[in-house]
Amino acid sequence: MYFLIELEDCDKRYNQVFNLFENYTTQLNLNMHFVRYEDLVNNLPAEATKLFNYLDIDANDNYLAFHTHAQQHFIKTPSRDQVKSKLYVSSLNKWKKLCRRIK
Repeated sequence: MYFLIELEDCDKRYNQVFNLFENYTTQLNLNMHFVRYEDLVNNLPAEATKLFNYLDIDANDNYLAFHTHAQQHFIKTPSRDQVKSKLYVSSLNKWKKLCRRIK
């Protein structure tokens, strides 16, 4: 959390982490599956199917009711209200708006 106090430090840390990630992916030849938030929100069944195939697991449609399952449990994170909600599109591309404000 120390790196998130000042915006400049946050930016530096973000770049450090992604540079490290790029080094790991090229040097270690990792087999990874990427999921874009926008794709997931726009088409959860298709993206979930791709992930299940990558993980080589059988899937059922229970994942579509994740919010119902979450409502039956105590969620210990600050985002507990979001976890208990259905997927929503209001956060799509929100990061782009934030980047424009910062510049």
